[in-house]
Amino acid sequence: MLRHLMVAMCVFGLNAHAQSGALATPATASVEKKAAIAEMLVAINFKQMMSQMGSGMTQAVPQAIAQITTQLSMTLAPEEQAKIRDEAKASMATAMQEVGALYNDPDIVRGMEDIMARAYNKQFSIAEIKHITTFYKSDAGKKMLTTAPQLMQETMPELMALIAPKMNEIIANTAKKAVAKGETKKRDIPAK
Repeated sequence: MLRHLMVAMCVFGLNAHAQSGALATPATASVEKKAAIAEMLVAINFKQMMSQMGSGMTQAVPQAIAQITTQLSMTLAPEEQAKIRDEAKASMATAMQEVGALYNDPDIVRGMEDIMARAYNKQFSIAEIKHITTFYKSDAGKKMLTTAPQLMQETMPELMALIAPKMNEIIANTAKKAVAKGETKKRDIPAK
């Protein structure tokens, strides 16, 4: 799910919502451009997207904690590993609540709004921002916003199945080369 959300953020432009009032944008943006960016962020629903993303990230917490605790306890005895797994499971609900709350924290949301506003200011002209706003206010744009999560959910397993084997191959080959180089250098070092 975490991968799904990260790809969705990249593909669909991390939708934003600026209902909180003052939206911080770079000093280089004109008053008109700041207003256009704020309107666009409202049109593309940032706060709602952050809340949805928080829900999705919350679902990824158990797997992430399990992976990390497994990695951290690999060198321990099996009974110690089991105790650590049990402790992690006991802490899971609290961690999930904390992650969910993070995406609804007003300071975090304002910070994300600021980041998005600066990025849009840098990458788009005021005319382009107005076109984006017009699109997302249209029926097609509204449908894009409401169906994007479903599209990602439907397509992500196939997309990951397509790319994961090649990605894993690249990672494995890189690791093997690093190990081989390290072993070669180790053999080349004279014994003291």
